[in-house]
Amino acid sequence: MKIVFLTILMIFAFNFCFAQEKVNSCMLQGECWACKISAPDGWVLDQESFSQYGISGLFYEEGKALGGSTPIIYVNSEKLSRDTDASLKRFIKSDLGKYEKKGASVKAVKLEGVTDKRIDCYSIETGRSAELCAYTRFKNVCFLIVLTANTADGISRNISNMEELINNMEYMERN
Repeated sequence: MKIVFLTILMIFAFNFCFAQEKVNSCMLQGECWACKISAPDGWVLDQESFSQYGISGLFYEEGKALGGSTPIIYVNSEKLSRDTDASLKRFIKSDLGKYEKKGASVKAVKLEGVTDKRIDCYSIETGRSAELCAYTRFKNVCFLIVLTANTADGISRNISNMEELINNMEYMERN
């Protein structure tokens, strides 16, 4: 009887493991908006590792371990004071000012592969790491999409993945 039970349990567990679908997208939600964010091809979504920092959209290359030299892309949102581009510009200036106060080099860059969203993008380099920060707005919400790596070369190799993630973002109004 014990062997029959264990055999049935193993068959169930085996089928359950292979029936699970890999989730590579998440939904960020606010007061009257939502945004679906999907991972670039070959990347995975990790909703656990940075959740204590309020980041539920963390992406990295499938098969790699988080940490060390693995480049990551994460998405965060911030409510703006108004539904205007001027409000977004004030937020960006304030956010970049935090980097500059720490001595980081901040330079405006253009993301050529983003097709349907207005993006303000900046390269940020410190002595320890490199980041590419992209800001976009939907209504009164700023989405901050950050690609971070140990080196500028790590950033260069993953810009197309960041562009794909941004192009995959789907904004929705909530009632």
